[in-house]
Amino acid sequence: FTEFTAERELQLWREMMYLLTDESVIKVGQNLIFDILFTWQKQHIMTRGPIRDIMLAHHFLYPDRLKKLAVTTSMYTDEPYYKDEGKVWTERTLAKEGREQRWRYNCKDAVVPFEIWDAIYSDLVADGLLDIYNHTIRCFPSLMFMMQRGLRLNTTAKDILDCELTEQLTQMRKQFADIAGPDINPASNPQLIEYFYIKRKITPYSNRRTGQPTIDDKALARLAKGIKSRQPILEARIVQSIRHVSKLKQTYVNANLHNDNRVRGAFNPVGTKNTRFSCSKMLHQGGGKKRIGMNTQNIPAFYRRVIIPDDGYIFIEPDKVQAEWVVVAYVCGDAHMIHIVENNLDAHVETAKAVTRLPEDFILAEHKLVKGSRDPLYIEE
Repeated sequence: FTEFTAERELQLWREMMYLLTDESVIKVGQNLIFDILFTWQKQHIMTRGPIRDIMLAHHFLYPDRLKKLAVTTSMYTDEPYYKDEGKVWTERTLAKEGREQRWRYNCKDAVVPFEIWDAIYSDLVADGLLDIYNHTIRCFPSLMFMMQRGLRLNTTAKDILDCELTEQLTQMRKQFADIAGPDINPASNPQLIEYFYIKRKITPYSNRRTGQPTIDDKALARLAKGIKSRQPILEARIVQSIRHVSKLKQTYVNANLHNDNRVRGAFNPVGTKNTRFSCSKMLHQGGGKKRIGMNTQNIPAFYRRVIIPDDGYIFIEPDKVQAEWVVVAYVCGDAHMIHIVENNLDAHVETAKAVTRLPEDFILAEHKLVKGSRDPLYIEE
């Protein structure tokens, strides 16, 4: 609002507040969960009233297509393509092109969803998808609560975990140096390529797109596993472990968090093709491209010990054992699967028996031997 005085800006935000909090006013837009969260974080304005989200509606109708406003505009309206008009927002370009283009772009973004909604609503009704759309909209208050409240972090436990991972990395780097030599940096791809493919004279694995030698995760897995003419290479396994622990440390332990040290993530109600929710980092409240928080929907087990309930609360973890598998059994009418369900058998064991034709006691013994691991390299070892 650089064109306005502070008094005028305050007046505009008040008008915005009156509009967004009015429960009698229908709100139409694209990906409104983002806008609702953003206006709450920046101005503590909580949007209320009926929501008409064209991105959600479009996703239920065409889950395999892009959800961008440019796509729905081209499908449901005769408006010419305009999205490039809003890509650049710097003082230099504004001085050259003027601010009018940006204002017009904003107006188009506000008007087009109204034109789209009428057409997309008719398709929702015709395809019998209105119920799932309405169910998802009803989840918005719960998603907003989770994104605002976040999860409490035990900073002491996090510091201890950080020290543990740092010690693991130190030990693994020392182990690598003892085998490969102190001059090889396990974090340097060029040095690893030279070590494995030139010094060790191993036939290089190449990037399919560029044709150049690569030491990506897939190449490391092949080096660590070995082939008929070559034994597994321990150094590759160590580099794999170093990368894994480093990624965990960077993604979780060293994640940028809000000032109150609570772990938050941004939920997308249609973040997957199969209509499951997804979660990712949030935009930083201070602006800029730096993102904050993490995917709170899939926090790995090792990090959960640093997440603790608020005072006076406890965590519970409800789960129906193999619920989706049971549904599939009856939907597809598979007699063998239904037999497993109704006789309370272990689906994993029965599947293993069908695939391997081995007796149940052997399968259970192997499962115990590998300590339930799913890592194929560990199991083979």
